[in-house]
Amino acid sequence: MLTLDIIANIINGKASSSVDLDKKISGFSIDSRTLTPGTVFIALQGEMDHGNRFIDKAIEHGAVAIITDQQPELNGMSNAVPYILVDDSLAALVKIALHQRNAFKGKVCGVTGTVGKTSVKEALSFLIRKSGLTVHASEKSYNNHIGVPLTLANLDLNADIVVIEMGTNHPGEILSLTQLVRPHVAIVTTVGPGHIEFFNSVSAIAQEKVSIAATLVDGGIAILPADSEFFSLMNDIVIKDYNRNVISFGKSETANVRTVSVDLTNFHTLHINAIVMDTPVSYDLPTSNTAWVNNSLAILAAAHAMGLDTTALASHFSDLPLVDGRGRVYSIQVNDKHITLIDDAYNANPLSMKAALETLSTYPGRKVAIIGDMRELGSFAEHYHIETGQLCRDLALDQVLTCGVLMEHAHNELSTPQRMGHVQEYQQVLSILQDTVQEGDVVLLKASNGVKLHKVVAELLNASAKAINS
Repeated sequence: MLTLDIIANIINGKASSSVDLDKKISGFSIDSRTLTPGTVFIALQGEMDHGNRFIDKAIEHGAVAIITDQQPELNGMSNAVPYILVDDSLAALVKIALHQRNAFKGKVCGVTGTVGKTSVKEALSFLIRKSGLTVHASEKSYNNHIGVPLTLANLDLNADIVVIEMGTNHPGEILSLTQLVRPHVAIVTTVGPGHIEFFNSVSAIAQEKVSIAATLVDGGIAILPADSEFFSLMNDIVIKDYNRNVISFGKSETANVRTVSVDLTNFHTLHINAIVMDTPVSYDLPTSNTAWVNNSLAILAAAHAMGLDTTALASHFSDLPLVDGRGRVYSIQVNDKHITLIDDAYNANPLSMKAALETLSTYPGRKVAIIGDMRELGSFAEHYHIETGQLCRDLALDQVLTCGVLMEHAHNELSTPQRMGHVQEYQQVLSILQDTVQEGDVVLLKASNGVKLHKVVAELLNASAKAINS
């Protein structure tokens, strides 16, 4: 276990006289609100405030020391507050992360992709635990230049496997993260125009994503999507530039891990027959969201690469707890009408929007799509929103309510009977839905997180719970 003395040496920091250097610590935190006793609080520079502003709260919640790059102003608190002064707090966090990664003896799996990285990270971690192994995983969507080193800093050195999510919205970001992670297995779930505002093309995004494999350890394996139009590009980079092996997954008959058949049963379960490196595997997914087929294949490929029993692991797919905001299905009441609600409101890009709308189209009954802006598409934004409207029209969805400035382009592509309305703000969505909902409707909500359709989902769920309990 780390002590404050070891930490001070790792980060080349100057400890105040009140620091108990022999004190053992339980972890690291950058958020004074969620900090637990025994933790070291790392005061980072935020967009609005420096973490030093929250030192008093951190101490109140049980922080044993503060790491900071600004001399603390203790605001009337005792001068006995223990702190370690460094040149750069974020650089100190990275140093701790590197120390912990070097000390870790288990397997490391990195996950990235335009769509599905958080879902794959969560599901893979769940299935590893079900297999009887211990796993440490990124919390929430901690996948950036702060979240990744924080995950490594808090690494349980006794874990068998660590699963770390890595995201990007600028060229070179994945490479900087994977240099910290140094995975044994590197997964690219999908490649699409997410965050394309900051890249010149989807091809450039593919090159960014596959750079997760640049620091694979000796014998490491990249898990790549065979159905991507950029598979050959990524495959060549891994094999020729990185000198590492590839396991491919997808519907393609040439994929190492591939589907044989996919059947939807009861509109809530997908039954999959697959081949995993020449071995037949069958399993059920507790969702109608076909994007999960791709996710499950990536998971099985990674599990094989880590030497796990894929048949045993696949038997637990049916127990997966789906993540809120990523395709979770609810049966709820709205104005005494019973409807099916598909909550996919956490985020959206053209690839995930297409998958969600196609899944909605498979349901029986009246299909209602409530869709909001897809952000960070830059000069491509109009094109992809027009495509979304055309897809809604081609899928013959019954009603489509669009929300946001960009989604007006989609609204204009809809057939007249489909047009449920167009609004600029999420606050207007609920009343329109309540006024138009019909018994048996299947309602999808999906948008980039900034559109805040997740708040509409929360209101619908709360209202339904009150109606049922009244």
